[in-house]
Amino acid sequence: MKPLIGITCSYSQYDHGSAEGYGLPGQHWTLLANDYVLAVERAGGIPLLIPFPEEAQTLFDLVSRCDGIVISGGDDVAPFLYGEDVTPLTMHLEPTRDKQEYLLMKHLLERLNIPVLGICRGLQMLNVAAGGTLHQDLTSLGKHHTLLNVAPDSFAHRVHLTKGSRMEQIAGCESMLTNSYHHQAVKDLAPGFVASAAAADGVIESIEKEGDRFVLGVQWHPEMTPSCRINQKIFQTFVRVCAKQSEL
Repeated sequence: MKPLIGITCSYSQYDHGSAEGYGLPGQHWTLLANDYVLAVERAGGIPLLIPFPEEAQTLFDLVSRCDGIVISGGDDVAPFLYGEDVTPLTMHLEPTRDKQEYLLMKHLLERLNIPVLGICRGLQMLNVAAGGTLHQDLTSLGKHHTLLNVAPDSFAHRVHLTKGSRMEQIAGCESMLTNSYHHQAVKDLAPGFVASAAAADGVIESIEKEGDRFVLGVQWHPEMTPSCRINQKIFQTFVRVCAKQSEL
């Protein structure tokens, strides 16, 4: 049996429906780039999009049926979740998603034992929910990681992997090329986590939970580069661990 992999989605209150010629004005939307779905499927998992129910227990009941969870990318994480005020450099915030994902991450870290893979914002939310903080804007520090001039299936810079880390074991090398579409990043690393990759300018590019459990976050978007062997190994390793989880 293939493992069932839940994938978190973005939430939008914008009027996508009437603007694009479908739906009705005033509807809210659950959104996800199909890259995530294909990456999980290609790795041997069954992708399941996690919606936005009214009740937290509905969310918890849903994820309890999953063998692993992917925390996808998206908007900035609300600074109040790590004890800071919003600055003018913080970009779009979506309270509905922040509330649900924070609750979900707490539940995953404290009550469930299934594998977790965080991607871009997913890494950031993982760090915040575990007790860490973020840089609200890297450009104000003279660090530029929002490299939108680079195609999604291409690379922007190199990251160096921590020797002996899970990320290094997956990659099988000391460094790798990644894309880069973020302006926020880990500032204070959460207790119980270690940095497993960093860019040349010191920005943390991957974190993982100490111990045997698979809880990994990457700051880049591996789902966008299906031709990259290392990025696909991230999903393959994650789904393989999830498959073992489903057998328990």
